Amino acid sequence: MHYSNIIKALVMVMAFLWANQLCSQDIALHHEISLHAGINSAVLDNAVGPSLSFHYATRAGKILQSETKLFFDSHRGRAFISGNDTRSFAFGLASGLRVNSRPQKSWNPSLLFMLGLAYGSEESVDAGYRDSGVKVAVCMGVSNRIYSKHMISFGYNAVSDIVHSVYLKYGYWF
Repeated sequence: MHYSNIIKALVMVMAFLWANQLCSQDIALHHEISLHAGINSAVLDNAVGPSLSFHYATRAGKILQSETKLFFDSHRGRAFISGNDTRSFAFGLASGLRVNSRPQKSWNPSLLFMLGLAYGSEESVDAGYRDSGVKVAVCMGVSNRIYSKHMISFGYNAVSDIVHSVYLKYGYWF
């Protein structure tokens, strides 16, 4: 499978979403930024670590909200199946949409779906295995925004076949 075609397609999607953010149909665009921090755990592993992300959103306060995030996930621990000591991290940029269910209310649940590119690395110390590189990133999540400033998020970040993590974060919107 040729990853160059996938990367080209993702670059086109990210460029389209970025252009959509700049040329939105709203005359007075409402932009917001946020910082999210929490913990993540590897899927099927006994590995935990920090999860950080910086978000930029346009059309805030609308049902469909364009959003871009710069994220970092890292975890370390024992693999569930093999018992090997593993270390993984991912650093990337993703763009997508957030669907808000009650955008103008003080209690606003939402769904998030993003695609992007990330550099990921996975290392199994005991087995001598290491894989790294720029890969496709898929980010999905369920969030609840409280009083327009505070957000609790639960989601899943996957960087191709390298890093798969489930996260729980607290975010603050500025």
